[in-house]
Amino acid sequence: MWVAIPGFQHGKINTAYYLGDAYKLPGGGPGLAVDTVEQFLGVPINFYAQIDFQAFIRFIDEIGGVKINILSQSPWIYSLRSQDKENASAGDSGFTRRMGIGLCSGAQYRRR
Repeated sequence: MWVAIPGFQHGKINTAYYLGDAYKLPGGGPGLAVDTVEQFLGVPINFYAQIDFQAFIRFIDEIGGVKINILSQSPWIYSLRSQDKENASAGDSGFTRRMGIGLCSGAQYRRR
């Protein structure tokens, strides 16, 4: 997602995190990332959690997965299927429930 980073130019949210740490801004990387997302969404963020991919997978599995609406065919769908064979659906679009590994692969997916 390309966003305006307060005090800098446009970039990705990950770039805001990096810049906050690199320039030793108040709150560091998390502080600038939160400010960036608040500005982009127009809503306050009172709390955030920083977790690794394994914790993300465990959390999603613990809550029973996440229901998502796939609007059209996308390479991301195939990425989901290859990583989450147990929960892969036959259809290419529509509502489907994804468990941790499938959502994690989607979170890591990069358009080529």
